[in-house]
Amino acid sequence: MSRDTRPYIAVTNELFRHPKFRRLNFEARVTLLELWAHCNEFMTDGHVDSWVFEEYPPKVQEQLLKVGWVDKKGDDYAMHDYLKHQKSKKEILQHKSNKSAAGALGGHTKNHTNQGIVKPGCYWCENPQA
Repeated sequence: MSRDTRPYIAVTNELFRHPKFRRLNFEARVTLLELWAHCNEFMTDGHVDSWVFEEYPPKVQEQLLKVGWVDKKGDDYAMHDYLKHQKSKKEILQHKSNKSAAGALGGHTKNHTNQGIVKPGCYWCENPQA
């Protein structure tokens, strides 16, 4: 069976014992995970627009700021040390590009190389050393 290929955030086993995490109530813990996932999905490198953060209850916002999981940055917010633990936008886009290129090469191999076809306009047919 192949591995799950959906986007994901990194969450270590130790998170649930981390003193900062344990100081949060349940709602704030779930919000923290939602905010990390938001940053990953929209490739924000940890930046959180004020309208996103402020849609959560004020008590939850207060906890996340007070404990230090979220930092106030001007009018917006940032997930503390996000890029130390999560993939950056650049890394995500590079990974997607690599997967796309590998898929295209696989299609070329299956549909051209393995069938002895040279198709005009196909990058790999026109650049066999690539």
